[in-house]
Amino acid sequence: MDVSGVPGLFVTLEGVEGSGKTTRAEVLVSSLMERGLEVLHTREPGGPPVAERIRDILLDGGNDVPALTELFLYLASRSANVALRIAPA
Repeated sequence: MDVSGVPGLFVTLEGVEGSGKTTRAEVLVSSLMERGLEVLHTREPGGPPVAERIRDILLDGGNDVPALTELFLYLASRSANVALRIAPA
């Protein structure tokens, strides 16, 4: 794939939990970097430190989080990831 002249690509991997997204992302990142491309790898929920803290809350099975609260936490994590990592890149 020739990406010369392309200012940037935004790639997302979607799938259910346990479907291998992390493994495939790691392979893709390695492959792109081996070709000399600059890569920003992030995840959701997560990314910058504040979003990682939100991720910890969401993935802690001991928390009793109401559905609407969970939605807002996911949105807060995405907002931080976009504002602090994705948009600047």
